[in-house]
Amino acid sequence: HQTLWAAVSWSYNLLPPDLARFWAHLSVFRGGFTAEAAREVCQEPRALDSLGRLRAYSLVTAEDTGDEMRFRLLESLREFGGAQLGAQERDDLADCHAGCFMRLAEQAEPLLTGPDQSRWLDRLGEEQDNLRAVMDWSDTSRSPHGPKLACTLWRFWAIRGLLNEGRLRLERAVERLDAQGDGGTEVQARALNGLAVLVRRQGDMAAAGRLQRRSLAIWRTLGDARGIASSLNNLGTLATLTGDHAQAEPLLRESLALWR
Repeated sequence: HQTLWAAVSWSYNLLPPDLARFWAHLSVFRGGFTAEAAREVCQEPRALDSLGRLRAYSLVTAEDTGDEMRFRLLESLREFGGAQLGAQERDDLADCHAGCFMRLAEQAEPLLTGPDQSRWLDRLGEEQDNLRAVMDWSDTSRSPHGPKLACTLWRFWAIRGLLNEGRLRLERAVERLDAQGDGGTEVQARALNGLAVLVRRQGDMAAAGRLQRRSLAIWRTLGDARGIASSLNNLGTLATLTGDHAQAEPLLRESLALWR
């Protein structure tokens, strides 16, 4: 390991300062990234050109996925790059990285129920390591990105069958939001709703009902008709699945009236 570290250090010191700094900044990514993401997160306008130069030095690998080129640092190189950053620089990069992938998730969320669902599921799937890194960093830094990202990704987890991971992430988000004591917020309602759906799909109907009723109460307090309609629909679906049709019908009728 020391020999490898020395060899990488030698290569690093041969790089022009601007390219060495860019390479170190790339260590914020996990599991690969696009040139556009590198440009945004590392604030490097000529990211594609710089990635080509690093590729020529065998410091970055590239893969053509069909839609666009994805780049990756070997784990040993990523660790070395991260070690070149100061604590504040690392935090600033992590914040930019979080913002970048938060915007991606928000862009994808409404498209996961439309005709482009498959393409956006694949897009989020490609970035799973980066999305996980954002939530992990948020847990330690107490950044608000983590809970927001978790409640944006619940449908992705549900469709892809990642129920255990989604439940763990959303439970953590709900705990953080409850501990903040801000009262009922939109993020709390969304997190509770997503968690209720995942818990229901795992067969824990009682817990799903409690979570969904909490979500509904917050939506009613906020006066959010779309959120109320969604929670009522989910509660009606839950009642149907447990055979309580007498309870399901009024819930679904109220939901339908709101949607109309």
